[in-house]
Parts: sequence; C-alpha cells; structure tokens
Amino acid sequence: QCLSDNQTPVSMYFYRFLFTTEYNLAFYTPKKDLCDVCEEFNTLKKQYNTLTEEKQIIFDNHFTKKQNMRIEREKDRNNKINTTAVICFDLENVLPLPKTNVGSAFYKRKLNMYNMTVHLQIMSHSQVYCALWHEGIVGRSGNDMASAVLKVFETIFEQNPTITNIITWSDSCVPQNRNSIMTSAMLSFLMKNPTIESINMKFSTPG
Repeated sequence: QCLSDNQTPVSMYFYRFLFTTEYNLAFYTPKKDLCDVCEEFNTLKKQYNTLTEEKQIIFDNHFTKKQNMRIEREKDRNNKINTTAVICFDLENVLPLPKTNVGSAFYKRKLNMYNMTVHLQIMSHSQVYCALWHEGIVGRSGNDMASAVLKVFETIFEQNPTITNIITWSDSCVPQNRNSIMTSAMLSFLMKNPTIESINMKFSTPG
C-alpha cells in the first residue's frame, strides 16, 4: 500500500513500538484446558522455587516429548509428496445457540452446536473443512466423533482422489480420539477405499 501511494514505510522497530505501546493488545493466557504436568511444574516452582530431582526428571521428559512431537508435526506439515495428505482435526468449543443479548433468553435452555474442524494439507495446498451438528442429532461420544471424521474424510477423498497416504494429527483425548472406535473407523475407510495404502494416526502431547 505504501509503495502504491509513493510513501516511505516505517521501520519494523517503529511498528513494534507503536503496536506494543499504543494498543491495548496482548497474548491471551488460557485459563482452562491446561496441561497437568506443566501446571504442576509452575505451581511447585512458584511455591518452593525449586523442584525435587524426581519431579525435575518427570518434567524434563515431558518437555522433551512435547518438543519432539512439535518437530514431528512440523516435519509432516512440510511434506513434499503430492499423494500424501496431512489432516489435523479437533472438536472446537461447544456453541450454545441462539446467541442473543435479550435478558429473558439468559434463563432459557440453549441448543448446543458441535463443530469438528479439519485442516487438510497436501504439499503447499491447504483447505479447511467443518462438520457441524447439534445435540438433537447426536452428542460428542467416540462414535459421534468417528462418524464426523469419516464424513469429512469421504469429502476430502472425493475432491482429492490421487491421495494414497494419510497422516492424521489430533489431541490425545481418549473418549473422543485415541480409542478403538476411531481406529476401527480408519480401518473401515481403508477397506472402502483400496487405493489408499496407509493411514498413520499421530497424537499431540499435552503441554
């Protein structure tokens, strides 16, 4: 924009200075859904200012696993094989509907809406899919999650029939993702689509 208007752009230093001093913006620190191990570490560090050798070993191992997981995930995202799809999926926060500022509606029963967000990446191409349903249809059990993932997978494969290998990333929530139901769903998808050679399921480490 500056170049098209024949204006000299400001320096990065000035931009950062202005952004951090003139705007009431900051990174939000999550108040829930925190990692148990990391929170225990932070609490003990604040309370005692030191850790026992056993606790330090536990945290160091946890930190190493977390870093290795992130390196592995980044490696998958930078995949250069055009027949390999990297698919990340997660169930977003429950959406209570309708959203309104009417006072009387505050005490009314809301309808919970669930949103399964899926990110597909094949080399430099990426696309986002959403599976939406409300609690009147089904809930968010392992069966429900597997059904939503399968539905999105079918859509992805219809649009990208050259896929032969799939790598999935999801969180380690046992009731929803890391269970035999999801594994069976992936096996069913493989059997229905014989051109797909493998599905490699990977799970994020909390933290």
